[in-house]
Amino acid sequence: MIKQLWMEPSGFCNINCVMCGGNPRQKLFTKETGFMSLEFFKNIVDQFIKLSKKNLRRIDFRGTGEPLLNQNLPEIITYGVANNLLIGVTTNGMSLIDDLSRKLIKN
Repeated sequence: MIKQLWMEPSGFCNINCVMCGGNPRQKLFTKETGFMSLEFFKNIVDQFIKLSKKNLRRIDFRGTGEPLLNQNLPEIITYGVANNLLIGVTTNGMSLIDDLSRKLIKN
């Protein structure tokens, strides 16, 4: 039974950590392909809610990309919360500025 998803809303990172090797996948992405769109996220969530028979409970945004670089993240989180999902974000925090912090807290 599917209760949790791990997703990567950004293929880009703003730092070059040794442990990630500078995320070599970044070279494969463009501005158009390196960030998850709100529409794509909605489609995935809707399908997994149906597939899990409404047992999906949590989505964690993590991976080698930095989630906060995706400008759609506040709206993505809002959609997840509106569907009664717990949302987790693994971040290096370097992009956590006042405006973005307020938008994320509001959710």
